Amino acid sequence: MPKWISDVLAIVYVVMTLVLANEGVGAGPEKKKSVIESIDKKLDEPGGLDRPAFISKDLMDWILGMLIDAIVARFNSMGIFQKSNA
Repeated sequence: MPKWISDVLAIVYVVMTLVLANEGVGAGPEKKKSVIESIDKKLDEPGGLDRPAFISKDLMDWILGMLIDAIVARFNSMGIFQKSNA
């Protein structure tokens, strides 16, 4: 398996754990921004996760936003999260 595939899977796993960790902390857009910033920091750490070389930072942030929305929607449909009016 190419390294970039394992890196992408690791990023998805970390996003899921950060989404769960940020539940109940602020409003949706604030939580989403916090998760993206946390992932960006992990991608910038030496020895941390690697951003696939063919994906720019801006594209990565857009992808992360879409991934976060999909994860939250799935968790909502499973009853893991309760929709708030915040």
